[in-house]
This record gives sequence, C-alpha cells and structure tokens, in this order.
Amino acid sequence: MGYTFVLDGEQYQKCRYMAFQPTLSEENNPYIKEFLEKELRAGSGYD
Repeated sequence: MGYTFVLDGEQYQKCRYMAFQPTLSEENNPYIKEFLEKELRAGSGYD
C-alpha cells in the first residue's frame, strides 16, 4: 500500500512509509532548506 499524488502536473507514487520524506538531491536541496527555514521562523514568531 502506498500513496499516489500529483505535484506540478506529474503523478508520483510513494511507499506508505516514505510518502512525505523528500529525496535529497542537489536539485531540490535549496527548496527543502528554504521550506525548513520558513517553518523555523514561523514557529519562533518571527517572519
């Protein structure tokens, strides 16, 4: 059992245990870093 979802018009299938763990790569690392930094600022009350 797993998850099927569409992101930016592309369909993906992921294992149920890995569905929301993004694959790290040189291509997507900047986006993951930006997301985490925004989450950190949002949690601290600073934006």
